[in-house]
Amino acid sequence: MRRETLPEGTSLRSAKDLLRKYAEKISKKIYIPESESRFFEQVADDWLEYKKSNIRQSTYSVIDGHTRNHLADFFGIQINRITVDRIEKWIADKQRSAKRTYNTRRFYDTKQPQVSGKLIWIRK
Repeated sequence: MRRETLPEGTSLRSAKDLLRKYAEKISKKIYIPESESRFFEQVADDWLEYKKSNIRQSTYSVIDGHTRNHLADFFGIQINRITVDRIEKWIADKQRSAKRTYNTRRFYDTKQPQVSGKLIWIRK
């Protein structure tokens, strides 16, 4: 573990709280030093490479596309900086933006001619 200098004026209690957090992470074996922490896209690439040998090429292409298109917000972030709170905020933001872009195109349902003129709504 590298040394960390706390800002001037940090109270003893704050320093002990920080030390307690580090000790807890170390005991749970989830502590990753900043210098060894990998970026999300590196972990994603390794995972995709692992999956590639166990799935069809078409499935791999779909998963790769989903990773590149939908998880790109996490590219450039070290894996130890991605928290549950950050993921929950990301999900909420995606849900909000999906509601804003909800396209209410109308069209006539031609599959049921007995109910001609029935309007249905679709997401685009």
